[in-house]
Amino acid sequence: MIRRFPILLLIALFGVGCTSNPDDGGSRRLSLHLTSEPVTLDPSQVEDGLGFRLIANLMEGLMGFNSRGELVKRLAESVDISTDLKTYRFKLRAGAKWSDGVPIEADQFRTAIERTLLPKTGSKLSGLLKWIEGAASFSEGKAATVSGIETNGPEITFHLTKPISFFDQVLALPITYPLRRDVLEANGGKWDPLRGKNIPTNGPYRIRSSTPDQEIFLEAARPIPEKAPTEVRLRIVADESTSSTLFERGSLDVLTRIPVLDQKRLERRGLVKTVPFIATYFLGFNLKKKPFDRAEYRQALSLAIRRIGLVNAIGTGEAPASSWIPKGAEGYYPFRGDAATVKAPPRVKDELRLAFDAGTRNSLVVEKVQSDLKVVLGWDVRLKPMDWKSLVSTIYTDPEMVFRFGWSSPMADPAIFLSPFLSGDPFSFSHYSNPAYDRLVGEIFAMKPSPEREAKMIEAEKILVDQDAVVVPLYHYVSTYAVGPRVAKYEVNPFGITQFEEVEMKP
Repeated sequence: MIRRFPILLLIALFGVGCTSNPDDGGSRRLSLHLTSEPVTLDPSQVEDGLGFRLIANLMEGLMGFNSRGELVKRLAESVDISTDLKTYRFKLRAGAKWSDGVPIEADQFRTAIERTLLPKTGSKLSGLLKWIEGAASFSEGKAATVSGIETNGPEITFHLTKPISFFDQVLALPITYPLRRDVLEANGGKWDPLRGKNIPTNGPYRIRSSTPDQEIFLEAARPIPEKAPTEVRLRIVADESTSSTLFERGSLDVLTRIPVLDQKRLERRGLVKTVPFIATYFLGFNLKKKPFDRAEYRQALSLAIRRIGLVNAIGTGEAPASSWIPKGAEGYYPFRGDAATVKAPPRVKDELRLAFDAGTRNSLVVEKVQSDLKVVLGWDVRLKPMDWKSLVSTIYTDPEMVFRFGWSSPMADPAIFLSPFLSGDPFSFSHYSNPAYDRLVGEIFAMKPSPEREAKMIEAEKILVDQDAVVVPLYHYVSTYAVGPRVAKYEVNPFGITQFEEVEMKP
């Protein structure tokens, strides 16, 4: 799944001189910043880290991940998985309701999944549902319903076409959250609690109000733990220095993106926390654009980058990367060190261009890459800064020859890191296809975590990173954030998500 690293959107003047305090609404109001407004909170369409962070607090599925990254039951009361990993049976928790009081029913999960599978919905994650029996026939318009979804009162069963070891984790993703036909019909088939009218939620919070590109205000939608925030104020601040100033004034309880120049100072005050984050910062290629249609040029670019110097320049705790899968996950292999020598391919006459979403950290990274390519290979590279939406738009349609991006996993099983490079995958921006790689990943998906599976994952990564060099991992992220004095407990799980009902505010 794509993650925003970092996001930069042009916003109206935010009111830098504002001195309002986060506790204006009481001690149980949590105030934190977002770097932009989410593109969508439609469960079928959300695909980036910012959207996941919000929707995880508004909606729930059968399963979910808590603030420690553990897979837990949410709307499911019980789970039964067959030994052949092809049948997943769930019983709904009794009394579960929507925020408007309507009961949650098993058939609402069918509604959601079938909507996600419809091509017109445009879900980039719909491929994770392709293993359900009848999913292909339904999405191709050959069947009126997905035959592999069986509902019986409070029970729902999924029959798969092949063993998938992590399908229970797929059912923790927004693409499977229940949806109601009456709400979809009332909103012209759309479902976005941020922009639609009378869109109910089924999670711990709901949106009380919002001001475009300025703030989103959440309130508890059901009884929550005694110390959890009853209100959450999400202030949209694109400029990192402005958000840092607001935090130090006490107008923000949590600074979710710390400016590089401020981190050491905030660390000395004991306000900074750093936790693992399953994510990789990388450069990608458009394989249809010369010279990077040839592996030798992609390999040379990757080898020329001095990753140790790059992470030292950033200075925020990231680890240089050789593997595509991040540190701490199955399939990770240690950094091999910067290449001692690099054989430069023939010089190219065409201009070399690198697109990136502008921001302090990204600018620092791509300027370092630009310098390395000049020193090691003699290449002149033009940097193309963009705002986040423009970068994403070009990557979805016609990516630049080289582009900066980040990839994080929405689930614990790291095999999902391999899916963007499968032939025809919606996230295969590079136009990459390798039948041998496709077969290998298919085998991995059917296996439970084991030394044998990990060996296959590393084999697949070596195809991507070394043999075909279609992706250039630069470093593995950590989640770094600052927490103010009003907050007793604030945790970010390995997917970059905080469950607000698990936050604890001080009296």
